[in-house]
Amino acid sequence: MLATMALAGGSLAACGGGSGGGAGGSRVVIGIVQVPHTLDPQQVSDIQNDEAITSMYDTLVTFDANGKLVSGLSTSWEYAPDGKSISFTLHDGAKFHSGNPVTAADVAYTLNRIKKVNTGVAAYMQDFASATATDGTHLTISLTQPDLQFIGVLSKVYILDSKLVGQHEGSDDAQSWLATNDAGSGPYDLAGYKANSNLDLTLDTSYWNYDATRPQNLDFRYIAENSTLASELRNGGVDVVAQLDATNLKQFQNNPSYKVTVLPTLNETMVIMNTAGGVTADPRVREAIQLAYDYQGHLSTILGGAGQVATGLVSPAVACGVHGAPSAQNVAKAKQLVQDAGATGKSLTLMYQPVFQEHTQAATLLQTDLKAIGLNLTLKQVTFPQYLQMVSSADTEPDLAMVWDSPNYPQIGAWLQQRFASKSIGTTNLARYSNPQADKLIAAGAEATDATTACSDFNQAQHLILDDHVAVTIANPATPVVTDAKVKPFGFDPSFVIFNPKLIRLASGAN
Repeated sequence: MLATMALAGGSLAACGGGSGGGAGGSRVVIGIVQVPHTLDPQQVSDIQNDEAITSMYDTLVTFDANGKLVSGLSTSWEYAPDGKSISFTLHDGAKFHSGNPVTAADVAYTLNRIKKVNTGVAAYMQDFASATATDGTHLTISLTQPDLQFIGVLSKVYILDSKLVGQHEGSDDAQSWLATNDAGSGPYDLAGYKANSNLDLTLDTSYWNYDATRPQNLDFRYIAENSTLASELRNGGVDVVAQLDATNLKQFQNNPSYKVTVLPTLNETMVIMNTAGGVTADPRVREAIQLAYDYQGHLSTILGGAGQVATGLVSPAVACGVHGAPSAQNVAKAKQLVQDAGATGKSLTLMYQPVFQEHTQAATLLQTDLKAIGLNLTLKQVTFPQYLQMVSSADTEPDLAMVWDSPNYPQIGAWLQQRFASKSIGTTNLARYSNPQADKLIAAGAEATDATTACSDFNQAQHLILDDHVAVTIANPATPVVTDAKVKPFGFDPSFVIFNPKLIRLASGAN
C-alpha cells in the first residue's frame, strides 16, 4: 500500500539532501505518496517498498504487459513431471553492483534466506522447501508439494549478492543492513537514501541489460499531500507523479506540457471486515455494509471516473478471478438486514490511511452511508504497519479497515492463501476469515498439476468467499500517471500495483 556515482558494494554515498529541485539533464524525479519502510527486498510484499526497491534488483522471471511469464535473470526453466521442483538456467555474465558475478548460488542463498527470515515475500512461498545450485548457472528449486503458480512468486524474489550480504549478516540475517543498503544487480545503484524524504539512484552502465535511454539518475521524493505533488510537478520539482486525485489531476489533462497516461491496475479498493468478532461477526451485518455503500458516487466523485466499480475480489487484470455484476447499493435491503440482525444503533470503528486521498474520502462516504442504515461508524487513522500489528491479535482486530489490496503479480493462488486461508489468521488473513471448504479448495488449487484444474479450484473458493461477505469490494481505481516533456510515457506492468519505475525512459531529445 515506499546521485552521481555508482557505489562499490552497494554502500550509501549520502543519507540526505536528495536532488533538490527537479530534474535537470538526464535526472528524472518521481514524486510519490507511498513511503518505503525498508529497502530490504524481502519486504516487497508491501507495495510502497516494492516501488522503491525494484530498480536496484533483478528477478529470475517477470511478467510482460499481457501477463505472460518471461525471462529475467534466467534464460529457461522447467517443472519436473510431478510439479514438485523447477530447474533454472541463468544468464552467464550478469553482475551485482559490487562487481561480483550473479550465480545460481546467489539465487539459492536468496531463497533460503527468505525461508529463514520468514517475513514479507515468505508469505507467498509456503510451498518452498529448498534451493540448490548445481553449478554457476544452474539451480533446482524443490517444493513441498506440486505448485504450478510458484514460479509466479519468483517475479517478487529480488536476488541478493550473497557474498556482500554475508559480510553484514550479524544477528538478524542482514535485515538491518539491507534496510538502508543495496545488494542487487538491477539497472540502478543506490546513491542516497533519507527515510521518509528521498531515495536517489544512479544508472549502472555495466548492467547486463543496459539501456542508454534510461535516465542517468532516478530519484524518488516522498510527498504526502496531493496538492503539493501537483505544485512540484507544475514548478519542475518532479517529472513523474502517479495517483493524483481527480481535483489535482484536472490541471494537467489538457496542458500540452504534460502527458496523462491512465494505466490499468491490479489494485482494488476494499473494506476488510472482521468476520470473527464484534458486530461484523454476523454475516447479515457484513452484507448490509456492502449494500449501504454508494459505489457509483465513489467512482464518479472520488475517482473522477478513472477506474471501474469492482466486480469481484480482484482486478480483471488478475488471472482466474471471478467476476459478476458490479457492486451496487441497496439501502432498503441493507437497513432491513441491520434490523434483522438486531444491530440498529450499534457502533463500529474503521481504520484508514490518511496518506491516501481516496481512502480518506471513501471513509467519510461510508460513515454517511452506514448512518443511513442505522450503524454508527467512528473513523480512526493508522499507518499500514500499525494496522498489520492490530490484525495480529483477535483482541485488537478492528471492525473495518479501508485498504488497497491485490495480488502483487497477476496470479491469484498465493494471494488467496494469504488473505483467506485460515492458517494465515493472525498474519496476512486480515479478516480472520475461516471456512473449511474454502481452505480445501485453495489448497487443492495450489497443489493441482494442471492450470485448468487450479483455476477451477480457485474460482470455487472465490465464490464461497464472496458468499460469506468478507469485504466491501468497492473499485478498481485506474492509475493516472502524469509525466512532463522529459519523460517518455510508459505502459502497464502487471507485476506492479502502481507502476514499474524500471519502465521509465527519456523522451526523444531529452538529455
